[in-house]
Amino acid sequence: DLLRGMVLPAVRSRIAERRGSLTEAENLARRALATAASLDLPFHTAGQEARVALSRVLTERGEFEEADELLTSAIASYRTRGWRGGVAEAEIELVPTIAARDGIDAALAAIAEARVGDAGPLPPAVQPVADRLEAGLRIEVGDLERAATLIERLPAGVDRQLLEVALALARAWTYILANTSGEGWVRMS
Repeated sequence: DLLRGMVLPAVRSRIAERRGSLTEAENLARRALATAASLDLPFHTAGQEARVALSRVLTERGEFEEADELLTSAIASYRTRGWRGGVAEAEIELVPTIAARDGIDAALAAIAEARVGDAGPLPPAVQPVADRLEAGLRIEVGDLERAATLIERLPAGVDRQLLEVALALARAWTYILANTSGEGWVRMS
C-alpha cells in the first residue's frame, strides 16, 4: 500500500507537474496524500513530495491559500524533525506562491531569508532551485547582472537554457529601449 498508494503517485505527481499536466499532477498528489492519511503517515517523505507538487499546481491556478497551507504544514513538520534540507526546500517552494500573491519583492525577500535560514546556508541540493527561481525573478525586475551570476551557477540543462534565453531577450530589450525612443522598435518589428 505504501509503495503503490503513496510513493509512486507522489513521484509521478512531481513528474506530471513538471510536464505541465496539472490535472494529472493534482489527482496523483491527492491520492498520495489520502493514502498517507489512511496509513497514519501524514508527514512521510513521499507525502511531502505530493504536497510540493500539489502546491505548485494550486499556485498555477491562483489557489494560493491551499498552496500556502500545504507547504507551511510541510515546513512545520520538517522543523519538528530537525530536517533542515526539507525546511529549506519547502521554503523555496513557497516562493512562486509568494511571487504570485504578494509580488516579486516579497518573493526575493523570501529567497534571501531562506538562503540564510535558521540553520545556515541552503543545502547543496536546494541551492540550484533557489538560484533558478531567483534568476527568473531578477530578470523580471531588470537586475540582469545578478541574474547572470545566478544562471552561471546552475547545472547544465533545460532550466539553465531557458533562463539564458530569457536573459538574452531581456538584455536585447534593455538595449533597444536605451538606444531608441521606442520608434526604432516599431520600425524593426
